[in-house]
Order: sequence, then C-alpha cells, then structure tokens
Amino acid sequence: MRGYIIAARGPPYWFAGSVYGGGVVRNGASGKREDTYRAGSYSYTVVYDSVTNTAELAGTRIALDTGNVLLLDRVDSVGGLPQVIGALCAPEIRLDGPVRPLLDLLPGLRAFAGVDAGA
Repeated sequence: MRGYIIAARGPPYWFAGSVYGGGVVRNGASGKREDTYRAGSYSYTVVYDSVTNTAELAGTRIALDTGNVLLLDRVDSVGGLPQVIGALCAPEIRLDGPVRPLLDLLPGLRAFAGVDAGA
C-alpha cells in the first residue's frame, strides 16, 4: 500500500470545526510531494517521497511499508511541539469513511485515540 493517514490528538476540544486535508500541495521534481493539512486552526505539513515511499511529519521520517497510520501527538502544541509518537500498519485503508474499520483493526489506534474512541 502506498500513502498514509494521520491520526492527530491534543487535549479535549483542541479543534474548532472539522479536521480536513487538502491544503497547499507542492510536487517536486525529485518525486517529493508536500501536503499541508489543517485541523481546526492548526496546520501541519507532510513531505511524502514516492521514490522511497516515506513520509516526514514533525521532523520524523516514517517508512510507509512499516507504518501507514501516523500518530501525531500535541497537534495544538500544548505541552510541547507536535511530534510523531509512532506509526501503525493497516493492510488496507478505506477512503470512504476509514475511521471505524481502522479503530476495529488496530487496537493501538484505539488506545492512541482514547478508551472510548469511536464508541
């Protein structure tokens, strides 16, 4: 599988509105793609390298064949800078509502999101 999903967390009510992607996209000649995502009033950038199938987020590079669900903590910078605290590997990601199947498939994602995630 090529590509990724970002699971971002912060303290309760850290976002205002909805979480969405599709901000600024820049494609480089080297095969790297820069995507800027917004979550409420916060934004962050992922550099995806299609040649090596890696993503860089918050200063951490992840090989996407070993982890395609990136766990971003402190998305709102409360308690420190945002940081990737891990990655999980989902064998299949559905783009038409991926949250429930991923929570069921990846216990680590449910733990990251909180005990009642998706309940």
